[in-house]
Amino acid sequence: VGPDGQLLGPAEMAAFGGLAYMDAGAFEAMGGTLAQPPDADSLHLLQDPAGVLSLEEAVVTPFDGLQGVVARSEFNYPLKSPLVFHEMFLRSPDVSSGVEEVRASLEERLAEDDSDFESWEQLGHVWRHYGNVPRTMDCYRKALSLLPPDAHAVRSSLHINLAGLLDQMKFVEDALVVLHAFLDAGDVTTYEAENNFAVGYMMVAQLELRAKRFDGAEAALAASLQLQPRLRPAVVGVQKELKHWKKRAGGSGGGD
Repeated sequence: VGPDGQLLGPAEMAAFGGLAYMDAGAFEAMGGTLAQPPDADSLHLLQDPAGVLSLEEAVVTPFDGLQGVVARSEFNYPLKSPLVFHEMFLRSPDVSSGVEEVRASLEERLAEDDSDFESWEQLGHVWRHYGNVPRTMDCYRKALSLLPPDAHAVRSSLHINLAGLLDQMKFVEDALVVLHAFLDAGDVTTYEAENNFAVGYMMVAQLELRAKRFDGAEAALAASLQLQPRLRPAVVGVQKELKHWKKRAGGSGGGD
C-alpha cells in the first residue's frame, strides 16, 4: 500500500514482498534520492504542529499502551525506512512540488483546522520520510484520535502505516496487534478498504513468517489472495520464502 493507502500494482507488490525491509542506504545505492531532514533551527518559522503533539494530553488511541508506542521518544535519531515507502511517497502527486513545500502546506492547513485527520496522516508520512519516529507516530495517533466512524479506508490506511512504523522499530508483535485491530473487525465497506485489507493480510504474512509462525503466515497469504487476486505475484514470492524456512525448520508448522 502506498502512503495514501492506494493498492500497489503486481510488480510493485512483488517489490514490496522482496524489498520491504531495504533501508535508506540501500535505496540510495540503487540511485534513489532521499530528502534531508529540515534544520531544527528552521522549525520555528512554522507553527510546527507535529512538534507539540507530544505535549497534547487529548491525543488518545487504543494503541497507547503498546511497548513500541510508549518507546517512541527513545528514537531520537533518524530511522531508516523501507524502499517501497520512499518510492511511493516521492511518487505521490502531492509531493511533486517538494517535500518541504508539502510540509509547509500541511502545517498551515492544520494551523487553521487541527481536526483535519487526513492532513495529520499526510504530515505523518512526511515525518516518516524524514525518519522522525516520535513525530510520525504522534501524527498517526492524532489522526486516529480524530477519525469519524465511517472513515473506513483512512482507518485501515493508518493502521497499515502505524504497523509499518512499529515494524521498522523492531516491535513485530505490536505491529501485528495494530494490523489485527482492523483486520479482525472485518469492516470492508469500500473498495479502498478492501484493497487495504488485502495488503494488511500480506503484511501479517510477512511478520508471521519472520516470527517463524508458518501456519499464521499461510493463513494470512490465503486471505490476502482471496481479497485481491492481483497480489498473486507477491504472494508467490512470500510462499517461496515460507517453503524455504519450513524446510529449514524440518517441516514444522511453527507455534502460534
